[in-house]
Amino acid sequence: MEVALSANGVLAWERAIAGNVRFDGAALHHALDMQRRGRGLSWQAVADEIGVSASTIARSTDRRPMETDGVVAMVRWLGYPLEAFSETNYHLMPLEMKPPGPGRLDTRALHDAINVRRQKLGMTWQALAEELGVAAGQLTYLAKGGRIAVGMLMAILLWLEMPSGEFVRDFSRRSETARLR
Repeated sequence: MEVALSANGVLAWERAIAGNVRFDGAALHHALDMQRRGRGLSWQAVADEIGVSASTIARSTDRRPMETDGVVAMVRWLGYPLEAFSETNYHLMPLEMKPPGPGRLDTRALHDAINVRRQKLGMTWQALAEELGVAAGQLTYLAKGGRIAVGMLMAILLWLEMPSGEFVRDFSRRSETARLR
């Protein structure tokens, strides 16, 4: 069987399974635990350093959907890119990919990138949603700047063929700059 490669080497069949992309919360929790033990920290101290609640960290072990901003903060603390914890596409992660910088996921920018590629491919929101295994409303809602589960983000990033770091923004600096004007 012949498999087509995209420009950046993503296999076409892997894009087709984007709806099945899973974030490996257990691997994230294990990495956090190893770092915690190595530094002699309590879970509460880890949570305080990361800037999330201890329950957010604990949630990584039970396979429930995790909100992306908390996960971004955890992988930043570890020094890894978000993609390092994907069960399905970690092997596609370029070696030069870096951990996310300070900030949160910019879902408006994510929506814009989705929309540009969707239009270029001549897809409707519904067709894209079916390919990703999500509801069309979840995709269009991103334009409002809402939050997103990390599993859905991983599927979108694989479809976009872009790293998560492209969408992490430090909104606090932008607010400070706007205030100075």
